Amino acid sequence: MVNNKLKKVLDDKKLSFSDLKKLLETKEIKINNSQLSLYSRGKRNPKNKKMWIDIAEVLQVDLQEIITDINYYLSIMDEISENGTEKKDKTENEKTNDSLFQELLSLVDKNSPSELEKVYRYCSLASNFENLSKAIDKEGVMILVSSG
Repeated sequence: MVNNKLKKVLDDKKLSFSDLKKLLETKEIKINNSQLSLYSRGKRNPKNKKMWIDIAEVLQVDLQEIITDINYYLSIMDEISENGTEKKDKTENEKTNDSLFQELLSLVDKNSPSELEKVYRYCSLASNFENLSKAIDKEGVMILVSSG
């Protein structure tokens, strides 16, 4: 587990774990005092590293004042960055897929189940190809050529 200065920051601000708990509740974050105590002693880390960002925000300090281990700090920032990018990509993809679906739907007879099925299948295939494209961009691709 990672060492942190949560307890020192709380002491400097003359706050208790109960006070921190109440501050976090203003952000609709449910946590108990014992969890906060475990975090402050480095006995446990939050499952979602964004919790450290939330704690820093409610205490009105920079995250670096709480998390002094550079590697752990960078891992928190990476996780936050990845989650934000995934959400943005997902939102953009949903907009694209929805507009594609609406456009295709306008071209077919909506009373024909087979036509509607084709639209659903096409949109599903488009989504699968989009995911495959992202995987290839991320991981690369290997093409196997068999010689006969």
